[in-house]
Amino acid sequence: MASKERRRSVRVGMPMDIEYSAGCPPIRARVSDISVGGMFVETNYPLAPGSRIDFWFIIPKTPGQRPIKGSARVAWHDQATGEGVTFDSLSEEDVNRIRLLVSMVRRTRAAA
Repeated sequence: MASKERRRSVRVGMPMDIEYSAGCPPIRARVSDISVGGMFVETNYPLAPGSRIDFWFIIPKTPGQRPIKGSARVAWHDQATGEGVTFDSLSEEDVNRIRLLVSMVRRTRAAA
């Protein structure tokens, strides 16, 4: 049986490095896709749904940009691949930066 899609925002594949913490030393991982509502974090250490994380990452190919920082909550996890998180706290500027990233990736792929 197919599960009902619950995302409200378009996600795009955008591999990038991330660091996050959940009351422990920072964990380095990889984002595989992102939207203005959340992202999927590839990690060997997925947290339980409901866990809160603090994170930071830099959008690739944006020299001199400051990191995007915020907090998120684990919505679901797969022990073998990672965790889907929904953003809890992001500045308006960072939301706009992610929105622009998603838009640019979609346009680039549509033109290809």
